[in-house]
Amino acid sequence: MKRVLKRLIGVALLAPTAIMLQGSSHREALAILNEPCADNTDTYAWVSPGSHDKLYLIMDFNPLHEPGQGNQGLRACNGYRYEFHIGKGASLRDRVVYRVEFTNRIEQAPPPGPMDPVGGGNELLWQLTGCTETMKVTRIVHPERNDGDEASDGEEDSDRHARMVVLGDNLPVLPNNHGPQTDRLVPFRLTYEGRPLAGALVVAMNRLNPSEKLSARTDNQGRVRFRLKQTGMWLVKAVHMVPAPVESDAEWARYWASLTFELKQQ
Repeated sequence: MKRVLKRLIGVALLAPTAIMLQGSSHREALAILNEPCADNTDTYAWVSPGSHDKLYLIMDFNPLHEPGQGNQGLRACNGYRYEFHIGKGASLRDRVVYRVEFTNRIEQAPPPGPMDPVGGGNELLWQLTGCTETMKVTRIVHPERNDGDEASDGEEDSDRHARMVVLGDNLPVLPNNHGPQTDRLVPFRLTYEGRPLAGALVVAMNRLNPSEKLSARTDNQGRVRFRLKQTGMWLVKAVHMVPAPVESDAEWARYWASLTFELKQQ
């Protein structure tokens, strides 16, 4: 979120829909322990060097956790307003507010089983759940006081007389980047004549170590997963045999499928 007025200073607040918080602290504070969605770990603000015509704002939410703690799947929360409050000059009175509201839609899934295909609400990684996360971004501009007198820093501004513009709605949120990975569980799906192909043998190999092949058979949905531990070029292939047409001289027809791609270090 960049932009807006020249000579602005930034003050960050977070307001749940029903409760206005005048600040936020780290997880060790009791208030934020009870409101983890409001855990504003860091806030950054700076202007463009030289021209000073753009204001850049970043807020971090949710606590840092060590890789050994696993993927906690933390996300922004529904029903909260994550806001940048921007003043002008020496006053902290709101002149512009940027409000970001998130909507997570999670598909409910039955208890997991050992034969479940890839995807669904029981997946640990959000990217595999099939769930969606969107955001709404609103700009709120407060009018200047007619008498030229700025409100005191402690005076609360109201949205009643402010001009509100929705800058974007239902904007897709990029998935979390959890940093470097030592291996990745990558899903594939095999189809034949437009339908999932079950029971097919799929083989994956890396160009640097072609002798160390990975293999697995597809499930009833034609899906298979490989844990790819090495970066570089990969080849994933499969062969499917069916009875040959009666008019041919062969007994079997063979269909080949292959996919090559490069797996880069994240």
